[in-house]
Amino acid sequence: MSVSLSILPSSATIIDCCTVVYTVIKYKLFQALVGVPDLDDHPKIVTLPAGTEIELLTKPPQTGLVDVLCKGQHIAVFMQDLVARAEAARMSHA
Repeated sequence: MSVSLSILPSSATIIDCCTVVYTVIKYKLFQALVGVPDLDDHPKIVTLPAGTEIELLTKPPQTGLVDVLCKGQHIAVFMQDLVARAEAARMSHA
């Protein structure tokens, strides 16, 4: 069985031809954070309140936008804002 690397998320680590390990980084916001949901052609800004738990879906760059999952919704946020307004809750492997 072959796996196309283009369909794997950037958080995937390939151990061998048959084993893929995903690292999920969860954050808990201690300050409100703004982002843009990926819902339709009419982008709008949403505010994620303090206390919200989110999951980082993309490999974090030093700067720029990253995708997070919040209550089942994909939202783009700036990595700098995430680092400044959230703390890593835990890391898990699935």
